[in-house]
Amino acid sequence: MPVRFAALACVVASAASAADPLHVRIDAIIDAAAKRDRLPVSPPADDGEFLRRVTLDFAGRIPTAAEARAFLDDRSPDKRAKLVDALLAGPHYAGRMADLFHVVLMERNGDNPDWHRWLTASFAANEPWDVMVRQILRADPKDEANRGAGFWL
Repeated sequence: MPVRFAALACVVASAASAADPLHVRIDAIIDAAAKRDRLPVSPPADDGEFLRRVTLDFAGRIPTAAEARAFLDDRSPDKRAKLVDALLAGPHYAGRMADLFHVVLMERNGDNPDWHRWLTASFAANEPWDVMVRQILRADPKDEANRGAGFWL
């Protein structure tokens, strides 16, 4: 497996550079893997499907009728990027990510209000994942600010 990953990384490095936007780099990884494994790549989602999926992913809900009309009527070429930015900055993003990470990390094995508060605050502050992992692994139950991080341990 490491050899296949290294080969894929070389292909991706030649197809996309660190200066490229993240979505270009992700597309390059998917395209390289599909080509390597001789698999078809799905076509891009239409605007309605994109709106529904990204709103579910980042806000945990379907878009309202007004949001759908506004997005579908928008003719600007960067409307998808603007929507993603708005959802990431929106009021539901941090809670949605906290819920998702709770399920992934805890596998539904209990709940803890301090843990949920800490996850939500970390996502609201746009904490990098490596910082969050360090805080989890070094959690001190006596430290009020990071007490929730210790629930994982």
